[in-house]
Amino acid sequence: MKKIIYVILLTFLICFTSTKVYALSVDKNTIEIEKNKTEDINLYANVNSEVSSVEFTLTYSTYDFPAGFSVNSLFNNERANATKHKIIFDTPKTGKIQIGTINLRSVNNPKDKSGTISINNGSALTSSGEKIGLNSQSITVTLKDSNTTEKKEEVKQEEVQVEQIDKNMLEKINSDIVKINLKKDVFEYTVNVSNEIEALDLTPVAKDETYKIDITSQKINELQDGKIIITVSKDDFKQEYKINVKVDEKNKTDNSKDSDFIPTYNYKGKWVGIIAVLTLVLVLGLMIKKKK
Repeated sequence: MKKIIYVILLTFLICFTSTKVYALSVDKNTIEIEKNKTEDINLYANVNSEVSSVEFTLTYSTYDFPAGFSVNSLFNNERANATKHKIIFDTPKTGKIQIGTINLRSVNNPKDKSGTISINNGSALTSSGEKIGLNSQSITVTLKDSNTTEKKEEVKQEEVQVEQIDKNMLEKINSDIVKINLKKDVFEYTVNVSNEIEALDLTPVAKDETYKIDITSQKINELQDGKIIITVSKDDFKQEYKINVKVDEKNKTDNSKDSDFIPTYNYKGKWVGIIAVLTLVLVLGLMIKKKK
């Protein structure tokens, strides 16, 4: 009886101590892929004991969805070929080890709509030289409907168009000197000012308070090409309003004519006086001669 109990206990201990996890795993077991596109999925070895190498075979069910393997740059792929791979570690590893990536691809015009990538015959070699088996993994690949993708892209483009900024970014331009009536999609205006005006008082009002407004100098003698530039910006979008300023020179010309006229009038008065004096002298001379 004691022997039976001993055997049962020994069997239980052996089973308990040998319950270890040895498995291959991937990021995901199902994936959708568009035609003529590629996808990468990480491959892991999960071991509770220290192992010095891992090997497996990689196959695929259809040439429309071929797959390959790229080893982690930290390790070496000793037996790299189309299907068989043996990953060698510089030092023994344990736990969840990212040994490389499965490289999936869809051909340009696939006939099959789905395929399977199989990772089989997995095994690991422990640091003590024991070979242990690793479970298999499979990845189901399906072709993504390109029409659905195109429709989504069209919807996104429409959303972007809705979010585009209105290029008519100013509500109005206030001024006590000139009057500017803004028109839709018109960004250049002309104003006339008297030569007595030294500077304008334009005050742009944006349609959105988040818009940034910059304006060049409004002093008449500082204008470049006779223009005032108002720049309204939002993020990377900018809109310029050009105000052409024309100075009226009429008042200056009239003043010069008036100043020329005054001295001409003075000269005429002097000549009239001289003629009157000479006429008076002549008349008096004739009267004196007559008396004599």
